[in-house]
Amino acid sequence: MKGQLELFVGPEPRPLRRILTPERLRAVPRLPGVYWFVGVRPGRPGLQVLYVGKAVNLRRRLAGYRVAPPGRLPPALARHLTHVQEVRWQPCPSHAEAVRYEAELLQLYHPPGNRQGTHPQSRWFAGMLAQGRDLLLTRADKPLSEGEWFGAFTQRATFGILSRCLWRVWSASPKIPDWPFGWWEGSGPRLVRFHFSEDRGGERERDHWADRLRKYWLGQSDELLTWLRQEAVAWAERGAWKRWGFEADLAQLERFFTRQARALGALRLACGTTKGWLAAEQVEQALALSRLLLRHGPHPSPKPRVLLIRTDSDSAAGQESSAEGPGDPERKQRHDRRT
Repeated sequence: MKGQLELFVGPEPRPLRRILTPERLRAVPRLPGVYWFVGVRPGRPGLQVLYVGKAVNLRRRLAGYRVAPPGRLPPALARHLTHVQEVRWQPCPSHAEAVRYEAELLQLYHPPGNRQGTHPQSRWFAGMLAQGRDLLLTRADKPLSEGEWFGAFTQRATFGILSRCLWRVWSASPKIPDWPFGWWEGSGPRLVRFHFSEDRGGERERDHWADRLRKYWLGQSDELLTWLRQEAVAWAERGAWKRWGFEADLAQLERFFTRQARALGALRLACGTTKGWLAAEQVEQALALSRLLLRHGPHPSPKPRVLLIRTDSDSAAGQESSAEGPGDPERKQRHDRRT
């Protein structure tokens, strides 16, 4: 009978109990900080960082993981609980510092148990360059040396959507033309060029386009969207084909302006920068701090810096270095000494 019952024994209902023992939890401070789960990932050699989190009270948060069944945890984390071999933590001076530290670890290790803030490299930048009577619009993974740049944004397809809307205005033919190759696929084109000849208004009209686009990317004005709507009235008379997909494209541009362009404009203002863009890592950390303020209100600690990307020279000067991980032996040695 005992052997038969063992056939029906399921997985451990609370897999972190074997690691977070009462003795282990008593060693965890009741302080703000960051914690991470280390273990194996199928198909990956060595130990990996599986999940990173932050807490106002490290001991209370980890004690909650000890008794929490997987069904009450985020699905992305629950899938990896059985692979956890060790739990580590790092106290921080404040909750705001823990938020920044967590953002660094998420960007460094991309743990599979996390979803938010793990891929800042997926953000993109919009570029604009005036050359003679040409206006060049481009999409890149990082700002280049020439032209004006804006970002860092998500939703790469927005660049293709905007390109299609501008091309509808640009095309004077009432007949159905062939769309440029790839403009309806994936993220769309990476480079678009508009030439403003004399009959198209020359450099003056080019500057009008550039001004509308600049205000749109910076989140300052939706004049570009208003202009596109006005042009759409004439499209119905000159060529109905131009309205194909226009309403859907314009709705996407409106959402992008409200949720991203304006939001990034507020972040740039908070950072005190005069540039039209912030680095992807800055954006992720600033958004993490914004989420903290939304949940808990202003923190009593001193106003934090938005960017906290530490370098080896910073560490040598006595500043706190970022956490170690299985992919970086030097970080691992420094981090082991702290924990």
